This record gives sequence, C-alpha cells and structure tokens, in this order.
Amino acid sequence: MQRSHAHSRLRNKPDMDPLEIQTRAGHRSSPPSTSSLAKPKSKPTKLIILLIIATVAIALGLFLVCYSTILSGWNRRVSLRYSVVIDGGSSGTRVHVFRYRVESEKPVFDFVGDGGYASMKLSPGLSAYADNPEGASVSVAELVGYAKGKVPKGMLKKSDIRLMATAGMRLLELPVQEQILEVTRRVLRASGFQFREDWVSVISGSDEGV
Repeated sequence: MQRSHAHSRLRNKPDMDPLEIQTRAGHRSSPPSTSSLAKPKSKPTKLIILLIIATVAIALGLFLVCYSTILSGWNRRVSLRYSVVIDGGSSGTRVHVFRYRVESEKPVFDFVGDGGYASMKLSPGLSAYADNPEGASVSVAELVGYAKGKVPKGMLKKSDIRLMATAGMRLLELPVQEQILEVTRRVLRASGFQFREDWVSVISGSDEGV
C-alpha cells in the first residue's frame, strides 16, 4: 500500500530540467574557489611587505647619517694640529699654544673656540739671565710644562715647539745670546715636542713686527 502511494507521488511530480539539476548539484558540491579565499589575505600581506621595506629604509637612512657624522668628526680630529711658540721678550717670556686644522693644505686657526689658543707669561725675560744663563732653564721648563698640559700626549711628537727671542736679547752680546739660547735648546730638546736646533733664535726687529 505504501509503495503504491510512493509511486503515485513520483508520477505526479513534474519533470525537472536536467540542466537545472546539474546546476543545483554543482552549487552544493563544488568547493570554494582559491581566488575567493586568497583575495582577503592579499591586502594584509602587501601591508606587511610595505612596512618591512619602510623599516629597512629608515634603518638604512639612520645608519648613513650616524656613519657620516662619526666619519666627519673623526676626520676633523685627525686633521687637528698643535704648535707651540715661546716668545722671549724683554719684560717676560710667554708661551703660546695654538690649535688649528688643515684645510686644502692650509692652516685654519680658531682663537675663539675652547682649546684653540692658550698662553702663559713668566717674568723676567730671557735677557735678565745674562749673568746666569743656566737660570733661564727654570722659566723655560715651566712654560714647556704648561704647553704640554694643553696638547694631547699622543700629539706631542707631532707638534712643533719654537723659541723666538726679541728686543731684550738683541741688546746682549752675541756670545751671551748664544749661551742663553743653548740652555733653552737643551730644555726644548727634552720636552717631547717636535724640535729642531734652528727653531731657537733671536729674530730681527722686522720679523718681530710681523
């Protein structure tokens, strides 16, 4: 009885289009396409890549800035030079310590900046030791010690030191001048600075003016 009712329902049901049946079956059975799954993930992936590129670029830029700053500072320190001049005047002896840098093979002095220039004066002048030339060594040694305190130890052997005697020494007889100058040479020779014998002299009036 039940089978007869089932057959009657099948007979009474309208026929379906085979194409429609396949379409419905395809909608139910076909898996989601890979393109539809990939699209939502593409935007976050591109964003991450852009963030990585931006981070690398910023890091590289900071590195280049720091490197150039350190390099320029290092070059500036390397180019620094020091020179020491002892002025043997009539009223006293003064030491001058100059710090400068070399640009295009020319010295550039900075008398305003900290450490660019220093000086110290002691009395009496070298000519006052005409009767006791050895006494000149005490004041010159003290001036040399002051200069060494203004020049880095690693730069002493690269820094020249000179002594230029002026008016008071010109009034002395040549043998007396030479005795005093020889005493000062001995002090400068042992100072640790770069030194040559002819860097100690009595200069002329015109040179003194310059």
